Amino acid sequence: KGYLELMINELDRAKSIITDYLSLAKVSQVKLEKRDLNEIVNKALLLVKANKPSQAVELETSLGRLPKILADEKLITQLVINLVQNGIEAMAQQGTIKISTYLEKEKVVLAVKDQGHGIDPSLLDKLGTPFLTTKENGTGLGLAICYRIVKSHNGEMEVKTGKDGTTFLVRFNQAC
Repeated sequence: KGYLELMINELDRAKSIITDYLSLAKVSQVKLEKRDLNEIVNKALLLVKANKPSQAVELETSLGRLPKILADEKLITQLVINLVQNGIEAMAQQGTIKISTYLEKEKVVLAVKDQGHGIDPSLLDKLGTPFLTTKENGTGLGLAICYRIVKSHNGEMEVKTGKDGTTFLVRFNQAC
């Protein structure tokens, strides 16, 4: 029985790695359409809540009034899920993740802030590098996928981190 449990766990891990690889490959197949970022965020958060491992994690939203962006809905959904999931893991399954959207200097901004311990400054320049991970069971593909998604949308991603947590700021151009 112990071997079967081990095999199932390893198969689940292999499935997760393969899914991440496939997600990384799909980023090159971008279908941009005028989309409402807030609608995408709300749908993504429904998926996160359905799979949230801990009731000790709260998701707090502050969604501003925004113009539409050119976006691939599936990819932006994946971006939101990955950033929120990383925040949950950074907080050891307890705390509050703040997800906000707003307009800043003609850019549409998505901000995801956690209350974790922050990112080691020596890793900041390497964020988004495939296979870079600090997690025991991580593949190192989650943030790499995020960076590719943002780049495929002609966006920018900024990271602000400290001992009180990390904020990922993603800036998109408005749709014409």
